[in-house]
Amino acid sequence: MCISAIRDISLRNRASRSTVMKQRALSILLVALSAACWLACDDDETQNVGFTTASGSGEESDSVYTVTIDLGRTVSVTTTVNFAIGGQALLDGDYSFYTKSSEPGGISTTPPVESSSLSLTINPGSSTATISFKLIDDTLVEPSREFIYFQLTGISDSDIAAEANNVTYAFEIIDNDVPPTNALQVDLSWNLGDGVSIDQANFDLLLASNITLDEDDNVSSAELVDGVSSIHDTGTETYQLLSSLPDDEYYIIIRYTSGTSDADLSLIMSHDKVYSRAHGTVSSDYSGKLLYYGPIRKNGSSFSSRESEATEPAFHFPSR
Repeated sequence: MCISAIRDISLRNRASRSTVMKQRALSILLVALSAACWLACDDDETQNVGFTTASGSGEESDSVYTVTIDLGRTVSVTTTVNFAIGGQALLDGDYSFYTKSSEPGGISTTPPVESSSLSLTINPGSSTATISFKLIDDTLVEPSREFIYFQLTGISDSDIAAEANNVTYAFEIIDNDVPPTNALQVDLSWNLGDGVSIDQANFDLLLASNITLDEDDNVSSAELVDGVSSIHDTGTETYQLLSSLPDDEYYIIIRYTSGTSDADLSLIMSHDKVYSRAHGTVSSDYSGKLLYYGPIRKNGSSFSSRESEATEPAFHFPSR
């Protein structure tokens, strides 16, 4: 009877151990299934549609950079992605688009004069598109940080558009120019609006040793300094007042050569680690007329201006 009782207890213990092992196996299976479900759910929650990264940067060195737009799925029909650009950086002054609308997946600007809207296409069988842009290695000294901002504004596939969650991208251009120590550098740039190429207007940068104003304060004549000017059909304008110039008073002359829209002008003068700025807005009514800044007094390798002593240095505008 004792032996039978012991055998009965042993059988019950075996059954108990078997049940426990099954329960443990079931628990492990449930944990594994839960983890797999959690990972799948987490993947769904973190699925990014839009720009694959939020920001980037690059040194101004004439290099090509790219940013990728991921639709999160392969498209079966041609899909159009619209985006807008803006920021302190100037199109065709600080950067230009590397791909053209005539190339597969190229960028189309429509129209560049009045709108910052651009578009690119994603062909069937693809899920991504790349925006390529080229930094322009200019000689302008740019003391302020400059960014290009991209923003998705539309996707032709409404389902994908509804899932877009990474709709902005910022790229910082790191300037590689420094002010001269033995000259005054004069840089002229202009902004015609977000996404508008600066080549839609043209300005010339000249230097005069003397100017004559008429009764309306328009520049009627100017004694231009030979060899100190910046006259280009595209891009920004810049020159230097070298220390070898005779000591005198000089005037920076800005000539509005062509354009059909308002332009925000920015004039930056730099010498060693000292900067001076002037700003102004002109319309197409100023086309063919001269603006001036100064006089700037030169004494050896030192430069000073009565304008720089003012609270807000500005251009002298002619009468319209």
